[in-house]
Amino acid sequence: MLEPEVIQRIIRSDIMQESTMYQEILRQGKEQGRAEGRTEALQQVAILLLKMGMSLEQIAETTQLTVAQIQALQENQEQDNQNN
Repeated sequence: MLEPEVIQRIIRSDIMQESTMYQEILRQGKEQGRAEGRTEALQQVAILLLKMGMSLEQIAETTQLTVAQIQALQENQEQDNQNN
């Protein structure tokens, strides 16, 4: 794998940024970042709903997370509470 400095010496960054391959990689990276952000936000909502006493099934329906994902969040919260 080439180091970024080597690539920059071979291909000027302004030319590289105009390439369709670069644009596609950039688009995919942004899309992945947005998806990860949405997932993290839904997980935070699920944690709040757990604290409010909502059932796992209701949280799953509300957040579109699976019951297994919510159970994992619940277990992590319980472990965090025990460690604090």
